[in-house]
Amino acid sequence: MKIKSDNPEGAYGTSLTDLGETVFRKGGALVLFPSFYWQLDSIYYEQTQNRLEAMLQDSVLYKDFGLDSGIYFYSEKFIPDETQ
Repeated sequence: MKIKSDNPEGAYGTSLTDLGETVFRKGGALVLFPSFYWQLDSIYYEQTQNRLEAMLQDSVLYKDFGLDSGIYFYSEKFIPDETQ
């Protein structure tokens, strides 16, 4: 079931009605693939970079794969401890 975000221009994880954002806020990872930027671009055109930056605002980058792709967490407290 897809629920329309109550904050479509805000940071990912700030919507109180979107299940995916709730999971992210509670510790789930957001994984962006290189193709994600171009999927956004087909919707937002010249606003794509601004939308992407707004979406990722305050998110913590865990792994950077370049080309606007990577693994993000809502908070540093959710980043896995790689020493275990």
